[in-house]
Amino acid sequence: MERRMALGCIIPCFLLGLACQGNTVKEGEKKQGIVPAEQQAEVARKMPQDVILEKQLLYDQHTLADTYPYKDTTREFQWEKIKVYLAEVENINATPAQWGYIENRGNEHGRPPLAENPTDQGREDKYGADRNQGIPLYTADELSVPERYGVDGMLVKLVSGPDSAGMRRIEVVSFGGQWLVPEKYVEPISVKAFNKLAVVDRKNQNITSLDYVDGKWLIRSMNPATTGLEHPPYQKETPLGVFVVQEKKGKNVLSERWNRGDHRICSVCQPVLQRRLCTRCPGQLSQNADH
Repeated sequence: MERRMALGCIIPCFLLGLACQGNTVKEGEKKQGIVPAEQQAEVARKMPQDVILEKQLLYDQHTLADTYPYKDTTREFQWEKIKVYLAEVENINATPAQWGYIENRGNEHGRPPLAENPTDQGREDKYGADRNQGIPLYTADELSVPERYGVDGMLVKLVSGPDSAGMRRIEVVSFGGQWLVPEKYVEPISVKAFNKLAVVDRKNQNITSLDYVDGKWLIRSMNPATTGLEHPPYQKETPLGVFVVQEKKGKNVLSERWNRGDHRICSVCQPVLQRRLCTRCPGQLSQNADH
């Protein structure tokens, strides 16, 4: 299974995936707001039309236009859809909370139990999330069987816990709702605000990185990106959602791993070097970039 997160950088940065159409919530799921209902009156929520985007590229090679030809079609950066996510990020930053991410890469914390009403011969939950490397998410009234699986690296709000049973209550940003999860799957982070983002578009196969500076989102790169293909049982489509960047890799780690046959890393984008994002076709720093 391909790794589904940006490699490198520091933790105050996370990855958003764009679907072909609509948002990341499947039919039948209700995405809850990031700000609890009792706090909404206290916070002036940002709307997509309030988001300010400005191009200040740090990479001036392999840069794509807003719309560009690809074979017999046209691809684009879906800026209006991206603004929806950026507005949510600004709302997150405006409301104090404790954050973390869920993890189970390589089933390092154990293969999760079989979920309720599984599909694909027990390999997926009813929402299509993989059991392999998944994180079991329970409801308060059913702690013996997980309702669904979370995906390694997903951003979560830490609501409470852990309790005496070793369960922590979390809110998953990618699909909403509050869930109980064993403490071993949760990694708290000290970040209070997210000011560096990488947004990946599965449909158009591109990636853009952004920095939040002085009330604006500065576009730092616009490059091609290859995401995972659905080719069971060994290849899976890159999942949609909000993911925390978890690792920092050295400059030559990709070429070294590629040369030794490990082609599985970085299904979405290449490592971030010197706290800047390099995508699948990394360009050179522009002359205006600060070093």
